[in-house]
Amino acid sequence: MNIKDKLTIVIPSYNEENYIERTILTIVKQYGIKGTRVIIADAFSKDKTRVKIINLREMYKDTIKIEMVNGGKVGFARNFGGSLVKTKYVLFMDADTVLINESNIQDNINLMEKEHLHLMTCKIKSVGKDIRTSLTFRVFNVVNFFISKNTIHNTF
Repeated sequence: MNIKDKLTIVIPSYNEENYIERTILTIVKQYGIKGTRVIIADAFSKDKTRVKIINLREMYKDTIKIEMVNGGKVGFARNFGGSLVKTKYVLFMDADTVLINESNIQDNINLMEKEHLHLMTCKIKSVGKDIRTSLTFRVFNVVNFFISKNTIHNTF
């Protein structure tokens, strides 16, 4: 399966120099990811985030297509990045989150197509700086698990 024709990834960022590389690395490790467009909407980071994005774009140019656009606050950055998407599916990620396994994207797309889903979520993990964020994602995953048991379609 060639993901690039089906999915675009949108990542808002601001001062994420310590995390963006790990996030991109988990994307690069995904099965079938070659050529997939990754839009990073950066809110004019004051640290070295933009330099890292440029370096990552060059480093992984044969694997994914990283585009850096000017973003703003998280909501605006997501919406703006989303407005640039031309594929059927979009994956919104935070710059300090990682995909848990190497078939995460492929498995989700396969399930969405099989079940004719329009919206889906999955387990997420924060590698960010804030313990509150990490705890929030853990709670999200638990709530998501219980909700999935009471809906027609499970999430994973």
